[in-house]
Amino acid sequence: MEQAILALMKRVEPGITHIEIEELQPIPGGFSRETFKCDVRVTRNGADEVLPLIIRKNPPEVEAILNTSRAVEHDLIEAIRTLTNVPVSRSYGYELDPAPFGEPAMILERAKGSGQTSALFNGGPDEDQTEDVIRHLCEVLVDLHSVDISKVDPKGALVDPRGVGVRAGSWDEYMDTTFEYYLREYQTIAWDPTMMILLDSFLTLRRLKPRPMKLSVVHGDFNPANFLYADGKVTALIDWENSRIGDPR
Repeated sequence: MEQAILALMKRVEPGITHIEIEELQPIPGGFSRETFKCDVRVTRNGADEVLPLIIRKNPPEVEAILNTSRAVEHDLIEAIRTLTNVPVSRSYGYELDPAPFGEPAMILERAKGSGQTSALFNGGPDEDQTEDVIRHLCEVLVDLHSVDISKVDPKGALVDPRGVGVRAGSWDEYMDTTFEYYLREYQTIAWDPTMMILLDSFLTLRRLKPRPMKLSVVHGDFNPANFLYADGKVTALIDWENSRIGDPR
């Protein structure tokens, strides 16, 4: 993997003339990507730097629980980083050829901040930041859901990024085609009796649709494990692989 990292970084950062990888190691957790971190010492445009990196790599296809594109994720992250105020890590680039990394992969900046959100509660060491972090997190989500879709997704890649038949010409079309997809896919998990709860929720929501709402870019996997914080501020929303155009609720 080290040689693949070297090659990709030199390709996307042509100003790099020297590069060394330090402390490459896997990051535990996560269900759909294999994630690693390392520090890279580089000489770029004559100056020495240390770049903290994250490598996100697809699992083997037979093990994948979610098929998504590293190219689509990269393009969205960079559009959000350069065109909005939503805090994200820089995405340096991606490799879709499975040969170098073993599977398609991407390299991102390792953003500053803590992902241990449990420290914000129950007497944790960062409980003094809790109110500020939560307030800023809400502001960040409002900013994300207010983003001009045409600017961050000009090619429409986020309308149906997994190729499952979702259409988003209108809110109703989005809802109807999304229900069609989930009801169709229910047959693949029907062996588990507890999944009847999901079937009931799909059918009920289709019958009792909420009021229409303007579609927006949604993170798709927003939870306490997918943001970093420091000094009372959200420093980055992370793991954008399931992002799409959808109902922000």
